[in-house]
Amino acid sequence: MISIHAEHAEHAAHGHAHVQCISPYLNPAHVLAPPRAWLESILDGSISWEFFRLRYKNLLRTRFRDDPEPFFALLDEAGAGHELVLTCHCLAGPCHAEVARDFLDNLREQEPYRRWVDLRRQITLFPLPLHHAGTSAH
Repeated sequence: MISIHAEHAEHAAHGHAHVQCISPYLNPAHVLAPPRAWLESILDGSISWEFFRLRYKNLLRTRFRDDPEPFFALLDEAGAGHELVLTCHCLAGPCHAEVARDFLDNLREQEPYRRWVDLRRQITLFPLPLHHAGTSAH
């Protein structure tokens, strides 16, 4: 399950959730953090929420295309009976965390993630031995 904002973060204190801050102010390197300037443009009226939302979804698609593993890792955190809580600094109105949650929820149903899960399951079920004919003991 993927949820957003602090009202769900109390689960983390009990070990039921993984909290990820996706604020470009507090965690700008996070794969889900949009550029600060984009959020500031919404606040100053330079762009609309709808334009931001479409631009941000495109950014997430590009980041996923370039490096899918961080996205798969987030989805893995949301599995196994845990909740993934996306937090940010937004106080009111529409929030980029909602777009990020929807992106991750949609991604979970797509073929690349299902293949990732199957591959991880195969690796877990059939781990390579520490020493086999293809390795050297040097």
